[in-house]
Amino acid sequence: HDIAAGQPVTLDDVEFRRPGFGIGPDLFDEQLCDRKTTRAIAKGAVLELGDFAFD
Repeated sequence: HDIAAGQPVTLDDVEFRRPGFGIGPDLFDEQLCDRKTTRAIAKGAVLELGDFAFD
């Protein structure tokens, strides 16, 4: 499903399909899980560090 800007991303929202592209599961689990997004994320989009808010 799509995620609106400012909403948190959980492990249930992501699928790791393309090794070497975007963010890997180890980084997501440790540092990015439940962080809010800086933009709307469409289903199937590749996530990058700039897509997450760091306060």
